[in-house]
Amino acid sequence: MRAMRDSAKWVMLTLSIAFVGWLVFDWVQSRQSSAATGPNPVVLTVNRQEIRLVGWSQLLQGRMDLARSQADRPLTDEEVRQIREVAWETMISQVLLEQELRRLSIEISDAEIQEAFRTSPPPDLLNHPAFQTDGRFDYEKYRQFFANPVVDGLLLLQIESYYRNALPRQKLAERIQASVYVSDDDVWRAYRDRQQTARVRFLTIDPSQEVDELDVVITSGEVEAYYREHRDEFERPATAIVNIVSLSAFPSAADTAATAARADSLRQLIVSGEAEFEELARSESADAATAPGGGSLGRFARGDLAGPVGVEAFTLPVGEVSDPILSPRGVHLLRVDARDGDTVTASHILLPVGLSDDTEDELFDRLDRLEGVALDDGLMAAADSLGIQMRGAVTLTEAANFVPGAGALGVGIDWAFDPTTVIGDLSQFFENASGYHMLELTEVRPVGTFDLLQVEPSIRQLLFQEKRKEAARELAAEALAANEDATLSEIGQRIGWPEQVSQPFTRLDFVPGLGRDTEAVGIAFGLPMGYLADPTDAGETIVLLEVLERSEPSLEAFEAAKEGMRAQLTLRLQQQQLNQWLQGLRDRADVRDLRDRLVTQNNSPFGTS
Repeated sequence: MRAMRDSAKWVMLTLSIAFVGWLVFDWVQSRQSSAATGPNPVVLTVNRQEIRLVGWSQLLQGRMDLARSQADRPLTDEEVRQIREVAWETMISQVLLEQELRRLSIEISDAEIQEAFRTSPPPDLLNHPAFQTDGRFDYEKYRQFFANPVVDGLLLLQIESYYRNALPRQKLAERIQASVYVSDDDVWRAYRDRQQTARVRFLTIDPSQEVDELDVVITSGEVEAYYREHRDEFERPATAIVNIVSLSAFPSAADTAATAARADSLRQLIVSGEAEFEELARSESADAATAPGGGSLGRFARGDLAGPVGVEAFTLPVGEVSDPILSPRGVHLLRVDARDGDTVTASHILLPVGLSDDTEDELFDRLDRLEGVALDDGLMAAADSLGIQMRGAVTLTEAANFVPGAGALGVGIDWAFDPTTVIGDLSQFFENASGYHMLELTEVRPVGTFDLLQVEPSIRQLLFQEKRKEAARELAAEALAANEDATLSEIGQRIGWPEQVSQPFTRLDFVPGLGRDTEAVGIAFGLPMGYLADPTDAGETIVLLEVLERSEPSLEAFEAAKEGMRAQLTLRLQQQQLNQWLQGLRDRADVRDLRDRLVTQNNSPFGTS
């Protein structure tokens, strides 16, 4: 029982940090509320409510520490940036929610806390091993533990703090979502869309094949009119032009071989009886989800576990430990504990493939040499000296996250658009999942609107496609009129348009030749049997179609599934409504980011760069 209490106490300490972290910065900022600058400046105002540096730092440091503990390795520069941005937006959302709770005077009584404690344990306790029986939460263990008179009083206060912060938010969400109502008609339409099928025959009229491009004329007046009517579509975001040199941080073949050799040595310990599989899984496996349970993957069906591990699970003899298996996650040792037809119970040990000391030393040596030459002679000379390709004139978009050729590297984009970065500057090396990247800023272009000359070619192409498609529709209409007594197949044979017959499909499917959610797919469920549809848009083409078969959903099956589907639809609509409400709250808020006051922002994870 003491071990259980200690474990639960640790869990709840973590839980309380997660849910009442906002209280920390709220309390700290109130301690020095008179100073706008100095050691604890205001870094954010939300509807004039001030948040100060120490509170923001406390919140962010907690997020960083949690991420580091979960990753069990140093975080990359890009991971730090993403954690910081998520924490920042979370802090704003927390402040806005607190303001709404105060405005609406939403409070929680002691009786409500006691009822929630009895019936709805905190999420972390639901998953805590101390309260599990056969993989399920055991309410009896939960009640027995907290019925013990020696249970830690601090733990109870932490749980109470969790409910006092979680329950008002729950009440607010229930108010927002109360108007969501899903009728029988709504459920029926959703059921019908998934269950009703159609099978059609259709002729494809391809504009690129049937309409000569010389017959399509686009005038300058049409281009200018389109530009005027769609001017908002031609807004140009701020962009930066950079040169980039990247060095991969992926493990070498030698690193993979070394990890496989280590896995094989563990296998020999198990096979020889010197160590238990479960013992090594707990101490050596990098799979945090299965290691505490001795590597157990549980029971799964054929196809549930993708890749080579899933294949080996259905070929390895029961009770044997596999040779090392390489997958995208690393190197596995697999043991099949039981197999029954197309289901398997198995366990594994996962060893991630990382950089060896030699590979890492070689990488950092190249980074040092590259940086030294780049600082003296520029990035291109540095890349040439090491035989590395430099990607030149790469366009970055402000507020984006993706860098062509480098992947997710928002930290590099932030650097490029930082007001203190000037043309010709070299960045430090930024690390992300793919490696290390150095940027050289060559140009910055502010927000603006593309002029007509810049976008005229794309407008002409768009109008050309639209006119060509309309001409194809007219050809199809003329063919129908000229062959009104012919069948669809006869029309196709006479004119040479290809005929296809679809497989049965639902309204939600992608249909080869008809597309997804196109006019043609909709017509397939509305056209009476035995009729030819008018020329219909199928995305890139025009089609003539007829319905060959159409199934009708079973009313009995619908009645059996109705309430389950209603619950799913209600939950989805409630979440949509809540998200829309939160976004509206955020859009209306007066949020002012004052992190540029931080003198050390360029060298600190707490800044904006």
